[in-house]
Amino acid sequence: MTTDLRIKENEEQAAIGILDALAASSRAEQGCVSYCYYRAKGDKATYFLLEKWEDKAAFARHRESAHLRSGLDALAALWELPPAFKAWIEA
Repeated sequence: MTTDLRIKENEEQAAIGILDALAASSRAEQGCVSYCYYRAKGDKATYFLLEKWEDKAAFARHRESAHLRSGLDALAALWELPPAFKAWIEA
């Protein structure tokens, strides 16, 4: 799964705090292979999240987790545009 996220100006530090907590909680979930986020070089308001799950069931559990729901609710107040989510499958 990938997510492109654009944060409102001057909300970057708040977003980083939420993303840090979301990443830590997600990495602790059973079935999480990796969960990382990156900031665009030269653009402190644009972020890219990259997550990999063992299987569809692990990803489904993650999507229903309380920490993901609360993290997205908190980020919703900070994003400039709604995030763009993409799910990927192995080729």
